[in-house]
Order: sequence, then C-alpha cells, then structure tokens
Amino acid sequence: MKSVLLKILLILSFLPFSQVWGADFIPAITNYTVKDYEGGHQNWACAQGDDGVMYFGNNNGLLVYDGFSWELHRVPGGYIVRSVFVDGDRVYIGSFEEFGYFIRKTDGQMQYHSLSAGIKDKISSNDEIWHIIRLGEKIYFQSFTGWYSYDGKAVSYMDRKSGFRPLYFYTCHEKVYAQMINGGFYEFDGQRFHLLLERTAVGNDNVVAILPYGNSGMVLLTVDSGLFVYEHGTVSALRTDIDAQLRWAKGNRAVMVGDSILAIGTILDGIYGVDKKGHLLWHLNRDNQLNNNSVMGLFGDRENNLWAALDDGISFVHTNTSITLLTPSVRDLSIGMVYGVERVGEKIYLATNQGAYEYNRRTSEIHLLPHTSGQNWYVKQIDSQIFIGNDMSTMLVEQNGSIQSVPGALNSTCIVEVSINGQEVLVEASYAELRIWKKQAGIWKLSHNVQDFYAPIKSLEVDGTGTIWASHMYNGLYRIKLDDDLHRIKDLEHIHTLGGKQKSGKIHVMKIRGRIVFSNTEGYFMYDDIERKIKPYDLLNTSVPFLTDAHTAVDVHNNEMLWLINSHEYVLLAYQEGKFVIKRRIPVEMFNSPCIEGNNKIYVEPVGGINLS
Repeated sequence: MKSVLLKILLILSFLPFSQVWGADFIPAITNYTVKDYEGGHQNWACAQGDDGVMYFGNNNGLLVYDGFSWELHRVPGGYIVRSVFVDGDRVYIGSFEEFGYFIRKTDGQMQYHSLSAGIKDKISSNDEIWHIIRLGEKIYFQSFTGWYSYDGKAVSYMDRKSGFRPLYFYTCHEKVYAQMINGGFYEFDGQRFHLLLERTAVGNDNVVAILPYGNSGMVLLTVDSGLFVYEHGTVSALRTDIDAQLRWAKGNRAVMVGDSILAIGTILDGIYGVDKKGHLLWHLNRDNQLNNNSVMGLFGDRENNLWAALDDGISFVHTNTSITLLTPSVRDLSIGMVYGVERVGEKIYLATNQGAYEYNRRTSEIHLLPHTSGQNWYVKQIDSQIFIGNDMSTMLVEQNGSIQSVPGALNSTCIVEVSINGQEVLVEASYAELRIWKKQAGIWKLSHNVQDFYAPIKSLEVDGTGTIWASHMYNGLYRIKLDDDLHRIKDLEHIHTLGGKQKSGKIHVMKIRGRIVFSNTEGYFMYDDIERKIKPYDLLNTSVPFLTDAHTAVDVHNNEMLWLINSHEYVLLAYQEGKFVIKRRIPVEMFNSPCIEGNNKIYVEPVGGINLS
C-alpha cells in the first residue's frame, strides 16, 4: 500500500464577529477535572509505570489512572503528595514530613509503606519532599533542606551542616544535578555537590528543568531568563521563537516528548512546544482548551504523548498523532458549530451555524466572510468555483474574495458533481427544491429547478445509472429518476425503511468504493442493481458492527482506504483482499469539544509521509 499522510482537521468553535483574529492548529487535549478523578484541584507531579498506568501527586493524595478509571489513595496525615516516582512495582511519593512507597498487593489493593516513619527525629520541621530521583541503587528524596536516600534496606540523610539547600533535583545522561536555593548549579555524586555553574551564568536565575542535548550536553530551563545550552563546561543562550514569552511566563517544568518536541510548562501561560531548533510548534493555555495556565508537573509517556499536572486539573495532550485542531481563542465569541470544511491553496474555508469563515494557514488569521451570517451547511470547491450552502441563499466566493448570492437559490444544504443521462451537471438540494447546474463557457451556472419535487434534503448521491438517492432530513430517503432533459421527475419513491425493524426515521446515504450505501441505527445496506432492491451490506456490517448510524464516508487514496463517521467515532478502514480492515479508531471524546449529532465532519488531506500499512 502506498504511503499517505492523513491530517484530520477538526474545528473547534470560538471566534468573535469582528474583522480578523488569530487561530492555530494544536494537538488535541483531553482534560480531567475533580469531577473525573474525585480528588483535589491541584496536581503537582506525574509519572508512569511499566504497565502504562499513570500516577499523579494531588492535594488529596496519590491519583492512579489506568486509562479507564481513577483511584485516590491518601497518605498518612492526609497531606498533599508533591512528588511521584515509579521504580518497578513501587510508586514512591513525597509529602509533608513524609515519604515512602505504594505497592499493589495480589488482591489489587494499593498498600503504603512509610520510609520516613523510622527517622522522624531526623526530618526537619515542615520539610516537604519536592522531587524523587534514582541514582545507582538508591532512591533520593529531595526537600528544600537537603535529601534522604533509600537503598532498599535503610534510609540515610544529608548532613545539614554542609549548608547546601537544594531547590531542585533532576537527572540527565544518567547523572543527577541540583539547583541550590539562591545559589548555583551543581552535579550530585550521591554524597557531595560539585559546582558546575555560578548563578550569574544563567541570568542570576534558577535552573528549574534540564533536558539532554546531544550525547553529553544539556538544555537548561530557567524561571525568567529562558533556555540555555550547557556543553563541554560552557553555557550559552538557546535562542527560540518564544524567548520574549518565556521572560514573563515563568518557566517551571520541561520534558522531551519523543525525540523531537521540547515541551515547556510555565506558571502563567500554559505549555509551549518547540522543536530542536527552537521553532514554536504549538502553544496551549486556557484560551485554547488547556485546563489551567499554571503547570506544576509534566511527563512524556511511553507512547510519546504529554501529561500535565496543573494548578487545577490534569490535561492529556495527544502529541503522538497526526491529528491537530484549529482552536481560536475562548476569550473571543463563538463561531458556532462547524458543518463543513474545504481547503483551497493556503486557505481553509469553514461553514458554521453562525457564518462562513476563511482561515489563512500562512498567516494564521481567520475572518468572517461578508453576507454569510447564519446557518451554513457546507463549503465546497468544484473546479475553480467555491460554493457555500447558506440558510438564505447559495453563495459563491469570487476570486477577489467577494461573496455573491445566486439568484433563484433561496437556500442550499448540499451539492454534488455527477453525470445523469449523459450530461455532466451539479445537483443541488435545499430545504425544498432540487436544482440542476450546467456549465456555460467553463463556468457552472444555475440552470433550473426540478419540477414537482419539494422536500428538505440533507445529503444526496447519484449512482452509475443516474438515479439520485436523496436523504430526507428527518424521515427516510428518496429514489429519484429524472427525465431526459432533467427538468421533471420520471420516477419517484419515498423509502421509509431499509428492511429491518426500524420503520421510519433518518436514513443516511453515502458512496463507498463507487457504490451507493445506506445506513441507520441497524447497520449498513446497499442497493442491488440486479435484483432492484435494498439488501444488507454484510461485508461492512461484519467489519464495523459497533459503528451504526454512520452519516459520512470519505474515500481516501483511490478507494484503498475509507473513513466512516458517526456521532461518536471516526473509524479508518483499509480495503484489503476483498474485505475491510480496521486501521484506526478515534472517539469524538478525544477532542474535548462537543460535536453536532449527525454533522461532525473530517477533512482528509492526502500528502506523502506516513505509512499506514
């Protein structure tokens, strides 16, 4: 199978009615709140076990999430869990004057073992454990007054007389480093600290996170002074597209996601994703769906996705996917629900229930097209013309950007280019009329309305015999045969049922691999040209028995692949050796934004790049 990159543009809905606004494509975000995990609002740290289970330090204890359900486990005293570290089957935690580990017993229950209980007289008053790391065979628990270590048998602690007060512990290149409170940047050998950089080398600032840079270097994130590179004993500023933003947003955490994304968490402005050259890839904050702007912890999981422990809630960023979302700022007013998407060069047109919009991919600017306010059902390019199906009229986007209403077309719900009775035409449906367009001097012009047809049509397809199959907005579908000149109806049948138990209701019509396919809550059906009747489409029913009532099918890459969509899920199928094979399932819930029942759409942009075989 040939390579194909499938970029799905799911458009979220927040824009004002003014002139031009900014909008960017970002990774999808799944947010979790106290209603989901039933713990405290604040989360401080994240970690992952070898089995993929996620652990979070929370105001009310340790949160555990296996991808399906949440658990909350409290620590002695009911204190905040500030730090989490997973080593094998043990989940180490740090809290207020307390540290130890959880382990899951054979009965599935989590059991806590305190390590600090045996040295209570050695723990400084009001001490909290902020970071936990492993060095060699020991686990180290760092507080602002020093450190404690555990070798699997006994707990040791730092001599407070040394005068060192660590602000952060972190690991890189299998070594441990530390930032001192009001001090410099050190390497830690398990017993002693060795100065690497004076504080003045990084803008008289604190290093709050470090990441690998090449084979031996490190990227250093500071609170107010941005990023630095430390390599071969020297330090230099790392210039990025977000230097100005980092100077005020206050850097707090950083992780590598996979081998290409540097994710930087801030206190004031959410998360920035940059590549290795410092170019901004995306920015997530409350304006575009992140739960909260204050990032207390970050973790890149084994699937190369990103978890963020936030001052209010937890966010999961889907970085390991080709899916991005266009998300205008929530500070602006809503553009409403999106019904249609079409890309034309650098522009993406959006049809929504509040207007039609033009998005420029190069400038990231978006604006409302004039005269398109209200419900818009679709935007579609046919040859060189761009059609908009508006509640009041069919509209055309002219080359100069102006919008022209088509005389005689009061509204429009869908339009398709087809061949009927040997004539290449456009068939357009609306709330009542069926219209025919024909070409004049290479330009599509409205020709006429089909006589004696009045019904609200949501979508339509035309088969190889020229028969029009039109889905009624509410009840069944029509089989329509036109006369030779396409002005009148030669044969009309209103089909209320597909042969199953459902006697009425919506019936969706779509084209799959060149064949007309119908769907409802009972499954998939097709029209048998030989027997002249509708029959179950067994091949598709057995392939996706879970995906009923699909309303849209999008063929991809010369019919080798197919997207099927219902109100709850997007499913990618490949047609191989005479059968459909599931390649991917994407639940609507992934996008943290509501979809319109029966109207969620995708735009599939085929470009070489990702092998889906």
